[in-house]
Amino acid sequence: MMIAGQYDRQAHPESQAALARSIAGAEFQLFDAGHGVLFANPKATNCVIDFIQKIEVSCDAYLG
Repeated sequence: MMIAGQYDRQAHPESQAALARSIAGAEFQLFDAGHGVLFANPKATNCVIDFIQKIEVSCDAYLG
């Protein structure tokens, strides 16, 4: 999961999106925020939590 703030001047969203495209299975989400996207936008935090929960379910099925 790659997240970015559209106003981030330190980790440019275009760079984050390019990195996500280079990782198989990665997801990218852009949010209305700056560099501190997880602190500034609760939707970003929820998005990451949802992604982690999805991974946990996937791993649980694999580990059986």
